[in-house]
Amino acid sequence: MTYADRLHPLTVFAFYCAILVLTMTATHPVALLSLFVSAVLLRAVQIGVKRTLAGVPIALLLLLSVTAINLFLVHRGAKILFFLNGKPITLEAGLAGVFSGLMILSVILFCACMSRSLPGDRMLSLFKRRLPRLALLLRMTLGFIPRMRTRYREISDARGALGLSRGRGMLNVLRARLTDLSILLTLTLEESMDQADGMRARGYGLPGATRAVTEPRSARDAILSVGLVLLLVPALLPLFTGRGEWNWYPLDRSALVPDLFLSLSFAAGTAIAVLPILLEGKETLKWHILRSRI
Repeated sequence: MTYADRLHPLTVFAFYCAILVLTMTATHPVALLSLFVSAVLLRAVQIGVKRTLAGVPIALLLLLSVTAINLFLVHRGAKILFFLNGKPITLEAGLAGVFSGLMILSVILFCACMSRSLPGDRMLSLFKRRLPRLALLLRMTLGFIPRMRTRYREISDARGALGLSRGRGMLNVLRARLTDLSILLTLTLEESMDQADGMRARGYGLPGATRAVTEPRSARDAILSVGLVLLLVPALLPLFTGRGEWNWYPLDRSALVPDLFLSLSFAAGTAIAVLPILLEGKETLKWHILRSRI
């Protein structure tokens, strides 16, 4: 059991919504770096360091892709690195691409952490009374990638055991992978239709439906909710005042060090992202200690 399992789903959902809003609206490099480090640490606490490091190649590929796109399509900036087809390739465009990639990676990591802290059943219990269709859509969306990854591995292993995925040469390997992908898409569509028919047969979303599981709120939820509000107010002040807006073109190196106002705002936003790490890390450490005593 994780610490998020002891909280009300609304509390967990509010925390991750606040973190995602701060991440998607942050433009200052200091804020983006702190949020990215928090996302990596939270993911490592949830699934372990080894599994987190296993996703480094894909993350680097995404980061390099975003950086290259911004570097070769945006030609603004004062620091010219070289010319390509008569167009300047600038340092500012490269840095803007790097931090844009970090922002995208942070959002992906926080969404993955949210899907682990709020499984499908808890997500349904959170929205199914007021917004049943949205609850079902969120449940299917958040679990889409993990389910497809697991199912693709099962299909590949099954076809390999039957000798259907074996072949020599790049063309045969590509043909086998395309066949696995075709089977995966077919099964995914069939499962979606079966799930929709099953939910309709159970009367999901009909007026007057009762909730199968009710999760009462506790004092822990109240304390964390109050803390979230107290931290979220100063963290969002730069967004509404415009003082946290960062401009890469041209690059102002003197603004890299935030003033006292921005430092306090960034500290509040980082605290919101760090708090789940501390709570989940405490539960993980406790679990390892108890397991070592067996």
